[in-house]
Amino acid sequence: MAHCLIRSFALALVLAPRLCAGAVDFTGTWTATFESVLGREHYTFELSTRDADLSGWIHSWTSQSPVENGLINGDEIYFVEFIELDGQQIRVSYVGRRVTANIIEFSRKLGDLEFESLIATRAPTPTIADARSR
Repeated sequence: MAHCLIRSFALALVLAPRLCAGAVDFTGTWTATFESVLGREHYTFELSTRDADLSGWIHSWTSQSPVENGLINGDEIYFVEFIELDGQQIRVSYVGRRVTANIIEFSRKLGDLEFESLIATRAPTPTIADARSR
């Protein structure tokens, strides 16, 4: 009997982080500045979550596109954007991992080119005082 209790406790310790991981919420505005094969990039990610689905918009200086095929798995997210480059539509695949409440570490693959790394930080949420000061 004691052996079963120890095994149950050990199983609970292993599974608890995985069960709690589903609670990670990526909703919000995230910004990133990074070097890419295209030069210096400035991106804003407006993300929304619902259960394991991720949606939203990606904005850069030159374009905006919807988040496509967005998926959340614990503290990781996966999504795709399509950008136009020299008249061709290029698939950009993202994998992100939330390392703190305000930081996501991304890797992205631009078409058939190599992976690029970037860090997105959560933009501060405006307060009523911010709105009044404008």
